[in-house]
Amino acid sequence: MLPLALSLASPAAACGGLFCDPYGSGPIDQSGEIVVFDVDQQDQMVEVDVRISYEGAAHDFAWILPVPGVPQLFRSTNALFESLDAATALNAELAREEFNCGRGFSDTDTDSDADSDTDADVDIDTPGTGVDVVDVGQVGPYETVVLTATSPDALTTWLDAKGYALPVNFSEAVTPYVAPGMHFVALRLSSEAEVGDIEPIGVRYPGTVPIIPLRLTSVAATEDMPVDVILLGSSRAVPTNYLHVRLNPIVYPWWGGPGFPDRIARAVDEAGGHAFVTTFAGTPYVRPVYDERQYDPDALAERADPAAFVSMAAGYGYSLEDPAAIAALVPFLPPPYGMDAGRFYGCPQCYPAEYAELAETFDPVGAAAALDGAVAEPLRRAQSVLDANPVVTRLRTAVSPHEMTVDPTFAFNQDLPMVPLRRMATLRLSCGPDQSREDGIYQLETRGHPPVMMPPSSFANPEEWLADRTDHFAMVVEQLSDAGPGEVLADFTEEIDWSMHPPTGRVTEGTRILRGCGCDAGHGAAAALPLLPVAWLLRRRRTRRSR
Repeated sequence: MLPLALSLASPAAACGGLFCDPYGSGPIDQSGEIVVFDVDQQDQMVEVDVRISYEGAAHDFAWILPVPGVPQLFRSTNALFESLDAATALNAELAREEFNCGRGFSDTDTDSDADSDTDADVDIDTPGTGVDVVDVGQVGPYETVVLTATSPDALTTWLDAKGYALPVNFSEAVTPYVAPGMHFVALRLSSEAEVGDIEPIGVRYPGTVPIIPLRLTSVAATEDMPVDVILLGSSRAVPTNYLHVRLNPIVYPWWGGPGFPDRIARAVDEAGGHAFVTTFAGTPYVRPVYDERQYDPDALAERADPAAFVSMAAGYGYSLEDPAAIAALVPFLPPPYGMDAGRFYGCPQCYPAEYAELAETFDPVGAAAALDGAVAEPLRRAQSVLDANPVVTRLRTAVSPHEMTVDPTFAFNQDLPMVPLRRMATLRLSCGPDQSREDGIYQLETRGHPPVMMPPSSFANPEEWLADRTDHFAMVVEQLSDAGPGEVLADFTEEIDWSMHPPTGRVTEGTRILRGCGCDAGHGAAAALPLLPVAWLLRRRRTRRSR
């Protein structure tokens, strides 16, 4: 349900949604970012971890996020994203075999590809403005405000008055989210923070339905903007008001090329633009992010001498090269005026007089607790979330601004099979007694499908060659829900020309209707998807760039 990243540069602005350019400088491709959901069904709370990417001046940074209910904000950690990304990145492996050929690859080898592909004080006195400030706080390097609004114009006016320069169409985009019970989280960097201090943040809010506010994101998004969603739970997660696509196996990145996101975008287009692909669902090995033996705040708290405290911090698990650790220590050991804190902590023996002066008021117990809260606590919390949720689902889509008319929602379905991390294919080259490699016959074999014949000339760019010769990137389009096997709305398996003749572009007889769920998933959540005839879907080819 949140923005994932802000990567910007230009005049200031604020935004919410999954990916956006809060500075209104134009669309920015936010590929490679991930949002992580964890749903506590017992307490009926949704937790979302968001990694924010940003380029620009610290005082221009701003982030606005709608949430259903009063949120709790907490520090997250990059380690969570890195571990989950590594554990769930799609692996497409191509084994190569050759028979009776005079030249060429003679040993079987495997190629693999991992697709991984504002600082004014907040005035809480807001009577008569149409905005109610619920909470003001500090989370890591961020000043945070939680508020409600009676109208989009009231929210826009308040944010603008407080220095959040908004895109021109912000009021229109935020309209669906201004409703009873909806709250807004506004973040900006505190006055002493730098861009390098930006860190992941988490939001916990009431509910059981993960949701991404794409409609608000549309204020500044790219064409075919990639969206990666990871959901943690006890069973596989599925989109509920978007369709689900199973890909044609020939479009997987068997050769490790960069075009896989574009091919997912093409498959999603064939399903009408509102669909996700499951790239993985299962119980992977996720590298642990926290080891309690690494951190010892009690032992560190015994170092009453400031210079010894700083020198020994890393030995107790708290590296003072970590921006979060540095920011946590500054209130207890402020560096000399004008000196960089990292430099001051990096060489305590260089400043004996300064450290001796700080010893008079130094609180080692408070400093150790602050370091533990900034460094170890986010890792402990992340590890507890990983331990409590054995099944990880990774979904991907690509969506353009004009398609951001429905906020995708998700649920967990224990009736569906898992989706493997590894995809396997074999490329076989067969030659006659007098044939060389250049005269042989290549076959791409994927499990459960006829072999694809490929001429030697295709290997100048095999992925493009294959993509140019199929009518269908989406092999199966279906509607999934929180129970049962789902409903297959279109199955093109029998219509795919595995012989790889150039596609005809023709539409077969027997047009079926693809239906999207028009259910209401909560405030600002879902609107009805249109009826999508397959005949229209198949003609809906993007021509603005080559695939």
